[in-house]
Parts: sequence; structure tokens; C-alpha cells
Amino acid sequence: MSNGTFLALAAAGVALVASGIGERGSFAKSDRSFAWYYERRTMDPSRRELVNQGLRDAGMDGNGRFDSVGASLNAMWSVLGEQGMEITSIPSAHLFKGDSGSAQLRVGWKDTRDPFMERMISDSVLYITWHLIRAGKYEIVAHLS
Repeated sequence: MSNGTFLALAAAGVALVASGIGERGSFAKSDRSFAWYYERRTMDPSRRELVNQGLRDAGMDGNGRFDSVGASLNAMWSVLGEQGMEITSIPSAHLFKGDSGSAQLRVGWKDTRDPFMERMISDSVLYITWHLIRAGKYEIVAHLS
């Protein structure tokens, strides 16, 4: 990149910041597509209860048995999807090692306009606890706080 190109880009960046476009708060006011990105959303108790009832119905109240922790994650994803939500944490395999354990996963609203943007729900976390009962059968307890 030549010095002239760099200076032109830097000047354009200064102009954007000077106009207020480059400031965090101005996006929420001036550009509707970015407004939701900067907001922190909350969940009403009735929606939370629907999710928790769905998790119980899917056997994640300790009464169901799953072939793997991953199988329970698939079921959780389905329950959340029915309520327009998704897991926003990256559920890496290292989080679910061992015969017993627990994890906390962030959740957010699905955005059909841009599936790559996270719309985190700030007042709820999905808690999951697992225990290997016998070879290949896990007991899973999961709830949304």
C-alpha cells in the first residue's frame, strides 16, 4: 500500500468518526441493521419456563438417558430453536470431557437476517451437568437460568 493510499484511508476513517458513524452509540441510533447488535436483550420469565419445560420433556431433568453428551446438546439445540433461540457459546469438545462434569453455555436470539451475528441474551445462561451412569449412557440435567 502506498503512503498516499494509506493517508486517504486514514482521512476517510477520521471523517467517519467525526461524523459520528464510527462511534459505538451512534450505530444504535442511526443504522437499524446495527441497532440490535449493541443492545443486550433479556428474556421474559414465561419464555424461560417454556424452554425449561421443553428441556424436562426431552429428558434433561435427570430422568432421560443419552448415548453421549453431544446427543443431549443436539436435543438442547432443538428445544432452544423452537423458542427462536440458539446456543451462542462455542461448545468445544474439551468442555465435555470426562465421565462427569458441568458447563455453562450462553444463549441468544436467532437472527434470520444474519446468522453470523450474535444476539446474546444477557440475563440467561444454559447450565448443563452430566454423569456417566453406565457404559454409553449419560444422565443429563440442563436448565436455563
